[in-house]
Amino acid sequence: MLNPFEFGRSGSELEQTAGTSLPLHVGYYVDDKAPHAKNLLQTYATAGERPQGSAFRSALSESFDDTAGWTTKDVAASAAAGTTALRLVDGRQWGHIERRITVQDVADTRFLTVDVASLSPGTTWNVKINETGSGDDLPSLQADSSATGSVTFDLAQAYGWQPGPKTLTVKLFAVNKTGVNGGTATFRSLSLDNGADLPWEGSVSGTVDDLSDASVWSTATHAGHGAAFVSDGTQGTVRLGDTDYGAVERRVTVDLDTTPLLSVRAAETSGKWALKVSSGSGDDITVQPDTTSTGVLTYDLAGMTGWSGERTFTVKIFHVGKNGYSTFDDLAFHDGDVWLRPAEQISNEWMPQALESRGTYSSGTIETTDVFHDADSFSRTVEATTDGTAIAGAYEGVASWSPDERLLTVVGAGHTYSFALPEGADVRFGASIAELGTSAGSAQPLGGNGAWVAELPEGSAPASVGVGFAVKSAKVTQDAVAASRQRALAAAADPAADLRSWRGFWDEYLAKVPVVQDFSVQRVADGGVTAEEMRHFWFKAWVNLEMNVLPATPETGNMHAQLGTGKPSLWMNGTPGTKNVASWDSLLGMQQLVYTDPENAWASFEGMMALVEDGPGATEPSDVAYGTRGELGGESLPSRKAQTAWILYSVTGDRERLEGTYDKLALHLNWERYNMRWVLGANNHFDERDSEFVTSLAYDLEFAIKIAHELGKTQDAALYQSVITDISAKYSEWFFPTGADQDGKVWDTVQKVYLDATRTTVPFGDDTEGKPYRNENGQWVRPGWSFYTSTAFVMDELTEESMVKTMDRFLDDYDENAQLAGLGDFAVKAPDLQLIAYGLLDMDPIEGSSQAQLRDRAAVLVNAITRDMVRSGWFAEVYFAKGEPGGPVGARGVRPSLFGISNYIDFVLMANGVRTDEGDPTFVRLAGSTGGVSGLTYRGERLDVDLDGDQVLFTGPAAQGGCAAIDVAEGQTVTWAEDCGATVPTVELDVQVQTRCLAGKAYVAVRATNVGDQTAEVRLVTPFGERAVAGVAPGASAYQSFPVRATSTSAGTATAVGAVPGGASRSWDVGYAATTCG
Repeated sequence: MLNPFEFGRSGSELEQTAGTSLPLHVGYYVDDKAPHAKNLLQTYATAGERPQGSAFRSALSESFDDTAGWTTKDVAASAAAGTTALRLVDGRQWGHIERRITVQDVADTRFLTVDVASLSPGTTWNVKINETGSGDDLPSLQADSSATGSVTFDLAQAYGWQPGPKTLTVKLFAVNKTGVNGGTATFRSLSLDNGADLPWEGSVSGTVDDLSDASVWSTATHAGHGAAFVSDGTQGTVRLGDTDYGAVERRVTVDLDTTPLLSVRAAETSGKWALKVSSGSGDDITVQPDTTSTGVLTYDLAGMTGWSGERTFTVKIFHVGKNGYSTFDDLAFHDGDVWLRPAEQISNEWMPQALESRGTYSSGTIETTDVFHDADSFSRTVEATTDGTAIAGAYEGVASWSPDERLLTVVGAGHTYSFALPEGADVRFGASIAELGTSAGSAQPLGGNGAWVAELPEGSAPASVGVGFAVKSAKVTQDAVAASRQRALAAAADPAADLRSWRGFWDEYLAKVPVVQDFSVQRVADGGVTAEEMRHFWFKAWVNLEMNVLPATPETGNMHAQLGTGKPSLWMNGTPGTKNVASWDSLLGMQQLVYTDPENAWASFEGMMALVEDGPGATEPSDVAYGTRGELGGESLPSRKAQTAWILYSVTGDRERLEGTYDKLALHLNWERYNMRWVLGANNHFDERDSEFVTSLAYDLEFAIKIAHELGKTQDAALYQSVITDISAKYSEWFFPTGADQDGKVWDTVQKVYLDATRTTVPFGDDTEGKPYRNENGQWVRPGWSFYTSTAFVMDELTEESMVKTMDRFLDDYDENAQLAGLGDFAVKAPDLQLIAYGLLDMDPIEGSSQAQLRDRAAVLVNAITRDMVRSGWFAEVYFAKGEPGGPVGARGVRPSLFGISNYIDFVLMANGVRTDEGDPTFVRLAGSTGGVSGLTYRGERLDVDLDGDQVLFTGPAAQGGCAAIDVAEGQTVTWAEDCGATVPTVELDVQVQTRCLAGKAYVAVRATNVGDQTAEVRLVTPFGERAVAGVAPGASAYQSFPVRATSTSAGTATAVGAVPGGASRSWDVGYAATTCG
């Protein structure tokens, strides 16, 4: 996944992923996880020669202001005045403090420096290293010493260490063998670094904060979360309590023309840390995303922000991790050569086949094109006119570089990935890209996490980087390293061919998308949303739908392609084995994907059913105890599975696959009947009943009945019907309390009830569900929202009294003149909106609501929702109102999400006469609808549908042998199964129009052939006259050549109007070309 979206953060997709370094971020689905690699690729212009010199790196910087992080043995450690004294326990000749640390690369960060302040008489000191954390220490670096002051040891030389990461224990000893108690060794500091100079030493420095004064720092105004800043006079520490992250901040004034660089020296962190700056308006600018890196990191702040001259702004330091800390030595603004230049201006373009970015620099432009080679590899191609160009990347894992093959390979925890770098590029490595912008780097990667920069040859042709991924599992590949390298090389080989291939793929895919006639907003105010905007959103929905398809994941035991709930948002809370799949959102997506990609729609459903629990250890569900047989792991959600299976079968006609999934489907539906509530982890309250779940199950079982009858399982069908009857009766018992809440209000209907009246407290619930209270039976209930309770409109067996109360609550919120039809004060989401619309269209009139009113409300809902989804700009999990129609509409939750995609496709089709929710051919004419849809599929055959006045017309192979038209009133739903027999005759004409020349004069010739089975009356109309022809028999034609009475004619339109006895008239408009005669 290129440039995933983090739905928990603010900002748009571009705001999160675009930047002046033309970054590319990658998500990779592997082993039921979705690791997110930020800044995997970046591209810069270069200025002048590559910097020389080493960057400062540190693995440990201990000022000994306290002994936090150290453990003691046979000594008492005490800190005072910036030193720590180690006093031997009485009777002991030696003792020590120790600390375990991880060094990114022991061949680089190799110099251990100890500063001894003082020694009591007869006392010596020593330092030792232990690699394993237990057992014998490594050979001594020195004999016990009585010298004070600073001494440095080269650990790599002393122990022959090779490049790479290492975790080791540092032990600092006090020794006194005189027999006198109280021997004490006092230390000022201990550090482990690479011996390089700090970047601001010897340079012009605008502000250097050695973090000795805590008073200039305070808890951040935004996202502070109680973070505190403390200092010992030499280091500053950000400390955090029981919250996930928090920040401290200070204001600075800096001349960014003179001192454009910002360096931070991080000593240690118990979790992660991050750095941001803020101008005081808009979102914070991220300088350093969450990282575990320590040492000195340098950033081109002027380049990253676009700021110049003297600026006053806020610096924010974040700690990430509950009850933890991050410690820093210095924060400095200084001058220095900036070799890697970010863009001054950027633009980005998204296309189904590629991502394109363009950066403008003082010396020219850089354009990048990112395109997939296959599911496990992609390339970035760079075309530049700048004086110099560099491609860079960050990595996490153990890296190895093969200069001859130009291959950089990184082995991570669950996967391996490789970069195939361009020929002739000068590749260097360091701890971060920021570091490589101000230092020479090294010829080989550092151990552990790091970065690389490849300087492209001057004046080179377009250069490409290939990136290949491979799963580290024998179930997928025997050699992940070799596989990732082969994929990287393949991706770099011919990106232009890959681009052509994907363009062809998407052209072919989009040709399968049903063609909608009318995208205009009907029945409600359009709010400025145009038909073209609706059309653009339509095709964007279908592209996003296909882009959510994931390949099989053998490493998790899943052998089926899957339709992810939010592939671009890296959502991962679904069933173990297919955690990107939610058993709700993904089902709705399958119901549309089957029209354009039936194989993957079926595969995804089969994969979901394969995970239904039916093992030997499964327990039987019942009314009295929770059972696991038939459950789906992960998050339990309202049932739409039988509906999905029936739609897949209806569209494809694949009975074998329907039969193949039925047994697991039946098991799961049985589990659902005993678990009509949200289940996720500890949230599993057996006595809870949720109206949304009960409604969805009753609705879903209607489709289970259809499937059972189709497969000859009549006993199952009878069982499903009995369950519907049972839970419909119980629905009226559960969700219509007569007792008042704590404010004296008697709710028409509520969302949740907990049946166990002996409960002393109600289980945890979101505050948005309303305050819980006890009903007249002593049971806890939660009011919830009307968009949940109104899903009961689809319950055919619900009593009229209950349905009236459900409608009353719906009407409390419903407003045809509001955003989201008045239902979005908190939020609305696809499955609920769908059931409400279906119910309004199908339910019988009830007290206070006529059939016309019910159908009109459905038309309002369908058009208001699609209008406002377009205005929001998102395919989101939920939407919420923010103002009046035409204004911004809110979106939150998982996004991009299949909920938004499915809802939009479903409602646009409905607005054009087609209801796909029933699976069987079902059609509706909403208020104002005049459109139609071509390119649908029924039982594997094409079906075209057209709304023509008070009829719905059918053509295409699927319609052969059936009726050609059905009468339909406004708001009425009709089906082939029930309404074909009541259809009036219809006329069918094939109309051809040509321009001709005769004796130097122009003519327009019109021929209308009767291709129906009824004798027709035909009228031919042109700008040059018209002709009526009666009694045109089936197969015969009405023809007229109309003289233009001139030597030429411009392009125009001719019309043929046909009618048959007892039927409605129809018209066909056909264009003709311009012509000149003589």
